[in-house]
Amino acid sequence: MEPRGETKLFHALAGTVVEPGSSGLLATLSSALKASLEASGGIFGTVSKWVPGSTTPYIVFDGFRGDEVVRFSQRNRVEAGPRKISEQFPQLPKEFHGGFDFVTRAPEWSEHRYVGVKGDLAVEFSDRGSGESLHSADFYFPREQLEPVLGGPVKAAVQGTPDGRYHLVFGEKGAAALIDVPRGPGAGRRGADRRDVRPVRLDHLPEPCRPDAVTSAAVGDEMHFFAVKGDQYLVFTFREVVHGPGKVLDAYPFLLGAWG
Repeated sequence: MEPRGETKLFHALAGTVVEPGSSGLLATLSSALKASLEASGGIFGTVSKWVPGSTTPYIVFDGFRGDEVVRFSQRNRVEAGPRKISEQFPQLPKEFHGGFDFVTRAPEWSEHRYVGVKGDLAVEFSDRGSGESLHSADFYFPREQLEPVLGGPVKAAVQGTPDGRYHLVFGEKGAAALIDVPRGPGAGRRGADRRDVRPVRLDHLPEPCRPDAVTSAAVGDEMHFFAVKGDQYLVFTFREVVHGPGKVLDAYPFLLGAWG
């Protein structure tokens, strides 16, 4: 396939930490694993290549653009796709077959891995299926509380704390905030009466953060964020820039042609 030349590489992005040789998915990484990752270039593998036999944890990404999805990792390269979202996740309601505005990690009480948002609708989903019913996007991200803080609608969201109790959300003007996740599936139409919203300043970033897509990983007691804008990525924490800006296709050259 020829390079596609899209303005946005991803409309939505989600990632899961996997530890080779274990039962698979990890919610967070220990301090010992954190040291190993730092020595090898970080959890997102943007400055290092996977070495055969390595037991260092790595990220498996699901990248969404339009009605397509590609699954990839630094270890296994393209693992699935590109293919239609409706083929990769056949139990998704038809409202999401055309794509997502953004995708983030589902709350710990959910049976599924991700929450996908499109317009006013949200759904929990994973490889094994999707939630039994659609939610209003306000259930997770109440507009009446977030829009005054962000200066507009939520454009991207990602797990914001290692314990999974907060999402980090981004607005189109560069503002960001933490909001606690709904307390449970029966928490009410909007997830709770009032949610805990905390504005976040990211002044250490080279420019206001308005990502097309973003994902994260808990490394020890700190969150690492991977934000994509156009064909560029930036890896950062709440304290510092870890790596970038850089080109996504330089970090993951195997996507060129298949997705880039």
